[in-house]
Amino acid sequence: MVSLAPFDYLHGKYEKMGIIWIDAHPDVSTVKDGYPNAHAMVLGSLLGHGAEQLTAEMKNPVFSPDEILYIGLQTLHDYQEKYLNDMGVNYKVQDRAFVTDSEISAFMDQFDKLEVMEVSAHEMV
Repeated sequence: MVSLAPFDYLHGKYEKMGIIWIDAHPDVSTVKDGYPNAHAMVLGSLLGHGAEQLTAEMKNPVFSPDEILYIGLQTLHDYQEKYLNDMGVNYKVQDRAFVTDSEISAFMDQFDKLEVMEVSAHEMV
């Protein structure tokens, strides 16, 4: 399960920090979306527009959309796609287009520190 705390802590510690989110899911759900599990709410909360109960626990500034790079997203639910588009998050759904090596390198070059979040198949329920 992914926790919000390490991302929040590191974002407070390092001024120029980005997240490479390697997952099939964008993790921007809220309880209102009908998905009550906190691990599906982490990135939306880190962006400041997710689950209020999680965002309220943050001690540091929220991440901006340009500090997030998704890799491996699968087909999105309508509410997830709307959220990402409304927030201005740049993303690609893997069955339509892949994130290239040059896009990953360009993203990495923007930051002093990167946090990579990867969900492996054995962690998924």
